[in-house]
Amino acid sequence: MYYQTRYTTCPDAGIARPGNTMMPPSIHCHLCAAMKLRVVLVVAVIAGMVLEVLAPSTTSSLQPPLGWRDLLFVFFGSAIGISLVLGFQAVLRNGKSLRWGWYFFTISTAFLLGAGLSGIAIALASKTLQPASFLCLALACGMAGPLAALKAFLPNRFQDAA
Repeated sequence: MYYQTRYTTCPDAGIARPGNTMMPPSIHCHLCAAMKLRVVLVVAVIAGMVLEVLAPSTTSSLQPPLGWRDLLFVFFGSAIGISLVLGFQAVLRNGKSLRWGWYFFTISTAFLLGAGLSGIAIALASKTLQPASFLCLALACGMAGPLAALKAFLPNRFQDAA
């Protein structure tokens, strides 16, 4: 067998996992990191939902009011912005900044997704559904596309990503 140890230690978690002799520590650490990111993403979605309920966004009182065309601009603007920011890091081969940027924008997308879904639910419940209710959701969807594409095109850079 490749690993004869009885315990493999994950330096990320700092704890020994009993009976894990078949899994090399490097794979185990990647699984721990992916699991941590999933937990952070779930917490971000829940935080977005809770904060939208506790402090509803002021987008409903915008003057002039937000229109449906404005949501398209927000959607494509966020997609282009994320592509430019992370694309420059990829072109410059700045791996650390690319990973940190990807993680930051992924967590931000999860937060905005939670806030957007909660905002739409609140607007439906109060029967005041308007384009401003979809602002956070448009931002989240616009950011999600380039993040998924970046992970698909550069899979080696994001081995431990969820």
